Amino acid sequence: MLKKSMGENWQRILTNTFVIFILFGLCVGLSPGRFSLSQYKVDTNDIRFTPALATYLQHDYVDPDTARPHSHQFKSKDYPRRYNFNFDESDPVIGPKSMFIPSTSENAIALFNGVPFGEKQAFNLFAPGLGNHAYHVDIPRYALTPGNNRADIHYSTDQYRAGLRDVYLGPTETIKQAINRRQNQIHYLPRAGAFLSLVAALLCLLGVLFGKFSQPYAVLGGITALALLQFCLSFDMARWAALSYHQSLSVLLPLFSLIFLFTWWRSEKREIPVLRYFIPGVFAYAILGQIYGLMAGAWPSPIPGTLSGVTLSLTSVLPLILLWPIINLLTDLSERRSILDAMSMKLSEQEKLLDDKSRIIATEMQKRAVMEERHRFTRDIHDGIGGQLLSLLLKVRSGRVDIKGVADEIQSGINDLRLVVDAMDHTGDNLEMALATFKGRTQRQLESADMTLKWTLQEPLDFKLVGTRDILNLYRLMQEVVSNAVRHASAETVQIVFSSDGQSLHLTIKDDGKGFDKDTVKAGKGLKSIQERAQLLGATLEFGLGLDGKGSGIELKIPAKS
Repeated sequence: MLKKSMGENWQRILTNTFVIFILFGLCVGLSPGRFSLSQYKVDTNDIRFTPALATYLQHDYVDPDTARPHSHQFKSKDYPRRYNFNFDESDPVIGPKSMFIPSTSENAIALFNGVPFGEKQAFNLFAPGLGNHAYHVDIPRYALTPGNNRADIHYSTDQYRAGLRDVYLGPTETIKQAINRRQNQIHYLPRAGAFLSLVAALLCLLGVLFGKFSQPYAVLGGITALALLQFCLSFDMARWAALSYHQSLSVLLPLFSLIFLFTWWRSEKREIPVLRYFIPGVFAYAILGQIYGLMAGAWPSPIPGTLSGVTLSLTSVLPLILLWPIINLLTDLSERRSILDAMSMKLSEQEKLLDDKSRIIATEMQKRAVMEERHRFTRDIHDGIGGQLLSLLLKVRSGRVDIKGVADEIQSGINDLRLVVDAMDHTGDNLEMALATFKGRTQRQLESADMTLKWTLQEPLDFKLVGTRDILNLYRLMQEVVSNAVRHASAETVQIVFSSDGQSLHLTIKDDGKGFDKDTVKAGKGLKSIQERAQLLGATLEFGLGLDGKGSGIELKIPAKS
C-alpha cells in the first residue's frame, strides 16, 4: 500500500512538472522572434552604459571612470543615459543589415559611426518590464566601414525605466519578419486574453450560482477580474496613465493576483482525482507568471522584460481560470444528473408503492362499502318492512284489521321494499313522490292507532335532495320519529311540517304525548338511528317540546348540496 502511494505521488509530481514545461513551451512559442533572432542578438556584456548630464558624442565611452557595465543601468537615476557597442562588419551578411530594439525609451536616438539613423515605433502595449516604444533602423551600406563599427544609442529620458534590454543586429529581411510577428502579437494577445478572461468570468459566475462550493469560484472570479483588467490596460495604457499610476499598477495587479491564487489554493474545493495530475502544475505556472510580473514591474530595480515575459505575466492565469471551472462545472453537472436519476428512480419506486397502497385502500374501501351497504339494507328492512310486518302481526292477532287492511299493509310493505331497492339501484329520486308515499302510509298507520296526522307541505317546495340515498335517509328518519310516537308517546296527534327557503329544507315533527328528556333517557336503537340519518344528510337536528308545550318534537334543517 505504501509503495503504491509513493508511486502515485511520483507520478503526480512528474505529470505536473511536465505540465509546467508544456505551458512554458507554449508561452515561448507564442512570443515572436525568440528563435529566429537569437543568433543575431548582441551580447549584453559588449554593451557599455554611461549616465550623463547631456548627450555629447565627444564623450569617451571607454573611459573607465565613466563607463559602467550594462547590468548597472537601473542603479543610476541620472538622466540622460547613453549606450554603445562595437560590431565587426567583416562577417558575411547577405543583403542589407538592420538593427532592432524591442523595448526602448520614448526618447531614443541611434547613431552608427556618429551618423543618426532609424525611427521609433509606438509599442501600444503596457506590460511589466517593457518600455512603451520599439526602435528599428535599416543601416545604409555607406554608413558602415569594413572591420570595426560602433553603434551609439542615446536616451534623453527614461521615465518607464525601459533601459536597454535586447539589441538585435542582422539581415533586414529576417528583422522585418520578426517585427511583423511582434506587431501581430501586440495586436492580438491582449484582445484574445480579454475575450478568454470574459469567458472565464462567465464560468466563475455559473460556478458561484450552481457549483457545489461557491468560494473557490468566487476567488477565481477575482483573479479573472484582475486578468481582465491587465489585458484591458495593456492597450497602450501609457498614453493616459500618469507615471506613478503606471508603476503602481505594474506592481499591484500581479501582487493581488498572487494573494487571490493562494486564497484559492487554501479554499475548500471538490476532490476530483483527475485534477491532481495537472491542476497543481497549472497553479504553479500561474504563480511563476505573476511572480515574474511582480518582479518585472518592481521598483527601483526591475528585471529585464522580454516579449516572452509579457506573454507569461499576462497569460499565466488563463489555464487555471479556464480549466478548473470547466472541469468542476462538468463534474457538478454529472453529479446533479446522477442525483436527479437517483431521485427519479426513488420517485418511481414511491409511485409504485403508492399504487400498491392505493389498490389496497381501494380494496378495503370496497369491502367497507359492501359492509356499509349490508348494514344500511339491514337497517332499512328493520325500520321499514320489519316494523310494518310486526305491526300487521299485532293487528291480526287482536282482530283489529280485516282482509282489505292486511292487503293494504302488505302493499305498503311492498312499496317500502321497492323504495329500498330503488335506493340500491340509484333510481326513484323524486322527493315529492317519496313524501306522498310517506304521508299515505303514515296516515293509515296513525288511524289504526286512533291517532291524527296534521300534514303541512309548502307549495311549491322549491328544494331537491341529490340522490335516492338522501331521500331514503329522510324517509327512514321521519318513519322512525312517527314509530316512536306511536309506540312510546301515547299521543293523540302528530304534526309534520315541511318548508323551504331555497337554500335549505326545514322539517318539524311534533306530538302531544308524554314526551321524554333526551339528556336523561338512555338512547335506544331508534334514537341513534335518527341521529345517524341526520348526520348522513349533513343536517342539523334539534330535540324540543311538542304540541302545546306537551310531548316531544324534532327540528331538522337540511342544507342544499351543489
